[in-house]
Parts: sequence; C-alpha cells; structure tokens
Amino acid sequence: MPTEPLSPLDLAFLSLESETTPMHMAAVAVFAPRDVDDQDLAGLLAERAEQIPQLRTRARAATWTPTQAHWEDDPHFCADNHIHRHHLPAPGGRAEFADIVGHLGAEPLDLAAPAWELHLITGLEGGRFALLVKLHHALADGATGVRIGLGLLDPLPRRQRRSADEAATADESFLRQLFTSPGLIPRSVLHAAQTTVSAVGETAGIVGSVLGNARFRSATPLAATDTPSRRVAMLGLPMREVRAIRARHGGTCNEIVIAVITGAFRHWLGSRGHSLDALDLTALIPVDHRARSQTTDSSNQLSGYLCELPVGEDDPLRRLHAIRTSMAENKAAGPQCGAGAFPLVANRTHPLLHRVITPVAGQFASLLFDTMITHVPVPKVPLALAGTDLLELYPLAPIPSGHALSIGVIQYRDTIHIGLNCNRTAVPDIEKLTDAVPAAFDELHDAATDAALAALR
Repeated sequence: MPTEPLSPLDLAFLSLESETTPMHMAAVAVFAPRDVDDQDLAGLLAERAEQIPQLRTRARAATWTPTQAHWEDDPHFCADNHIHRHHLPAPGGRAEFADIVGHLGAEPLDLAAPAWELHLITGLEGGRFALLVKLHHALADGATGVRIGLGLLDPLPRRQRRSADEAATADESFLRQLFTSPGLIPRSVLHAAQTTVSAVGETAGIVGSVLGNARFRSATPLAATDTPSRRVAMLGLPMREVRAIRARHGGTCNEIVIAVITGAFRHWLGSRGHSLDALDLTALIPVDHRARSQTTDSSNQLSGYLCELPVGEDDPLRRLHAIRTSMAENKAAGPQCGAGAFPLVANRTHPLLHRVITPVAGQFASLLFDTMITHVPVPKVPLALAGTDLLELYPLAPIPSGHALSIGVIQYRDTIHIGLNCNRTAVPDIEKLTDAVPAAFDELHDAATDAALAALR
C-alpha cells in the first residue's frame, strides 16, 4: 500500500484514542470443533495477513502538522508480532470465553505499529476454537473490516467475493474529546488553516442539520464514567422467527433487532429500579454513505441516524412500529441530514481544526445519544478457516466516552449474532441484560403471533 494521507475522519479516530476509550473495533469468530495445532494455524493467519496491504501500514501524525499525517508501510512489519495464542482453562464454557474476550478486547492497540491484532483462542467447550480480530477504527470502518476479515479466511469463489465486497457497510462512528488542551498554535499552522474557509462553507449545511435536529440528553440511565475495564456478552436470535415477525409487521430485520434491544433495556432498567414512565432513549445507528462505485475505498465513510428507543412503551408491537417510523423518517431525510450526521462534519473538517473543534464535538456527542447499535452485514454464504466452518460471528463496537455500552449486530447463516461491549463498572449485572434480550424477543414474537391469530378470527 503506497504512502497516502489520512482522511480527516481517520485522523479524528486516532486522536480520540485513550486508555479508557480505545478506538478499535473487534469481531469474535467461533469455529467448529477441531483438533487444532494453534502454531500451524497462527502461521497460516500470518501468511494471509502479509498479503493484505492495509495490515502492513502504520499511521504517522505530528502534533502540530496534522496536514502531513499519512499512512506508510512499516519497514519492520512482521505479522507474527500481531498474532497471539491463548488456551482457555477447563471447562472452557461461555463464561470463561466471555471473560478472556472482554480482557483482550479492552487492551488498546499499539499505534506506533500497524494497529491490529489477532488472538487465537483454543480450549473452548466441545473442542471449538475462536479468533478475536481487533482493528483500529482509523485503519478500517465496518465495510473495510469485513474485507480484511475475508482476506484472513479461506478464499470465496469469485462471485461470492464480489457480493461480499458490496455487502460490507459501516459500523460505528462518533466524535469525542481529542485533546484536553489544544495549546499554542504555531504561525505556520495558522497559515495552513486559511485553506479551510471553503470547507467551512461546505460543512455549514450539515452542521446546521445536526444542531437543528439534536435533542440534548440530560440525565440518562446509560451514562457512565469512563473506565478501562470491559465485560462482553455474546448471544444469538433465530433468523427464522425474526423473518416471521417481519412478514407480519413489516420493517427490516435490523429494525426488529432494535425493537428487541429496546425491550431488553426496559426489562433490565426496570430490574435496576429505574422509572420506565415515558422513558425514551436514543441510539446512534451508524450507516455507510459510500456510493456503489466506492466499495473498495479503504478510508472511513460514515454517517449515522439517531433512533428513538421507546423504552417507556409496554406494548412490544407498538415499540416496533415506533422504531420503524423513526428509522423511516431518518432514511427519508438521508445520511447528510439530522443529528446523527455529525461524522460527516469530522470528515469535512480540515485536519488542523480537529485540534480545536473536536473537544467541543466530543462533549456534544456524549449528550446526543445514549447508546450505539451497529449492524455489520457479512456475506450470506458459509465461511471457513483452514477448512473449518465458521459457526458464530459477534461484532464488538467501541464504547463512546461517557456511555455504558455499545451493541453490535451481525446476521450470519441462520442466526442474528449480538455482541454487547460494556463498561465493567457501569454494567456489573451484564448477565441480567444478556438474559433480558431473549426474554424481550419472546415477548415480541408472542405478541406478533397473537396478533396474527386474532386477525384470522
């Protein structure tokens, strides 16, 4: 990969990095039972990683010359240094697996090197093994991350690989505090800032849309003080039943999942003693705004919608219909309109201005939404590693500053896989939240079935 400049949004993601808010995304792939030689498998992954140009590159950005920030090949690159092996102690159950994923996933990446890691985990119950993939958000968004992941797995037939590239989309994006103090700006940098005048004009419309549609949040039950520790949970919903609900009540599978998560929040927050009367939360729903002709663009190409989550509504079908309405209004307005479009502001801002603007934007974003729910499409074909079938695939999104958790969603094979990435201090009862998801799904499925039966009477 030749040297190329960082995009403004790539630079923002690098600057947002901190020990308590690491800016990498992750995915957990669980494979079928197999007698694994982890050293051989790590060697295969290293060979494939060597062939992916992006994984050889590191970011270079000087403090006061952000306009010169660029990607460059790491002259000391060795893929083996990015691949780590772990073995779970017996019995290797879901709890032990989630614990090690939470621990490994919380550790920041080394930004002086190519910002990625692979963790091969053996010893899972039943003879299965897993792969934890970590990619910094400056290196890849969800769409690019999917393509990188496919490069590590066994090759797809050409037609399936083309459809996989087209299916990839964005995961998460949000603006947070870059620097606590911008300091003094050298004269040469001030001169560079003069070139941003036209960019300000282009961005004004989007900024106006963000501010004009924003609903600032006051106290929220999902607010949290940033801490470095994480807990994760991984669970699935049956695709067949989700499609049955969609057939009866319309919408998309993703909107049904958002409704289920809303119901889970209702159960979970209620168990914590929160008042549910008229409680509405707001979720950031990231979207990819690439044109079809840009599907191979490796830079971050993100916007977002803000969706109201009617947690205070006790009827699961009314919750679903409210979410469908909110998402329809967002889609009608487009990704450049509404309060969720603030990632576009970052990508249209001159790199220099991130030093001054983003601290304000970071505080603004923490008030703008309560949680993030990101959906990452992957190929609708079976995937494998070294001939071993990939069975489960869970995305883990980074947690925005001031938030308790983020939620990732992937539809793979016959299951909707959900990954919960939680601030350990803010969500010590992650088991209750995890149990609330299938309970909320059963509630919605039963209501949809009852409504269908009532219509036949």
